Amino acid sequence: MVDAPEGGLAACAMGVVHQGLPGPDHAGVFGQIQTVATGQRFRRRGYGRAVTRALVDWLTGQGCTLLNLTASDEGGPLYASLGFTPNARAMRLVGKPFHRA
Repeated sequence: MVDAPEGGLAACAMGVVHQGLPGPDHAGVFGQIQTVATGQRFRRRGYGRAVTRALVDWLTGQGCTLLNLTASDEGGPLYASLGFTPNARAMRLVGKPFHRA
């Protein structure tokens, strides 16, 4: 988290650790980066990169061998510069209600 000089947040990142069965990309402990946010006035100062790196370090310190995130078009270049890559096996089902085929 990066505090704004006048109080409040300039940037923050949040993630969770999941314990599951091992898969082709991980040993059973993986992290999900839930959000990375930088206030409009504080962009282009490296704060998003700093909070993302800190979160990645924390998640890997918790034993995560796979990290997932959903990137916006604007955030994609940042995550790519930190080593994140698209995964061809990732699939999504979005929307409600879900109906069984």
